[in-house]
Amino acid sequence: MTKFGLIAGYALVAASNLAGPKGCWMAADVPKVRTALDNWRHLHGLQHAPLFALGPSSGGWLAGQAARAWPDIRAVAMQVMVPLLDDVRSPAGTRPYPPLHMVLMQRDSSKLKEAAVLLGTEWNGRQHAEMLTASPKPIYPAFFSDGIVGLSPQLSAAVHTALVKSGYVDKGTGMITRHPRRTEWRDSVSSALDATAGERRTLLPQGSLQLAMDAIFARLDMAYAYHASTCQFANETYQHFGRAAAGK
Repeated sequence: MTKFGLIAGYALVAASNLAGPKGCWMAADVPKVRTALDNWRHLHGLQHAPLFALGPSSGGWLAGQAARAWPDIRAVAMQVMVPLLDDVRSPAGTRPYPPLHMVLMQRDSSKLKEAAVLLGTEWNGRQHAEMLTASPKPIYPAFFSDGIVGLSPQLSAAVHTALVKSGYVDKGTGMITRHPRRTEWRDSVSSALDATAGERRTLLPQGSLQLAMDAIFARLDMAYAYHASTCQFANETYQHFGRAAAGK
């Protein structure tokens, strides 16, 4: 998402929550993030640049809360997250909720139902809301190296073979057979990576086994299409921001 945003001409700023890596976003984070963001924009001379909010899962919740609280947000994008109707409804006389862009996953039926209700209800700003759905993806030998910078095609093929042999990926269709839970799949993935231990530094992203494992499971989650961040619709997301900036 960062690469697509930079190519499209956006400056991107990532924020972390007050609770740290083991915590989650809370309402108290909204003003703290705003303070840090304002300081960064001032430092880089971007105080008057249009502002957009983008986040997956709980980060989407934070983006949605920021869209309510910060009057200068032009548009908001959420992945695997649907705002509550009460959150997008604006009190009489106030500005409408910013243009909303949602990217949901095909297997996440509950979120799809929530989005259908939201988009089927009238609220101020509804006419600029949109939703896209990411479908499951087949796993092929180069699937991991195609999406993970620094992972060799050799290791990607080895992981693919191990997942097929373990029954986690269907040999004929390449589709994942059940939810890719890391605790269940770890042995198959790690054994495939360990098979080339002597060359690990040159075959793994930044020479790190942990980075490779994290990235592989992120790719598996995305391919299963239940709850994961994806850049499949990155162009559409930034086009949504562009339309909002232009007032369209």
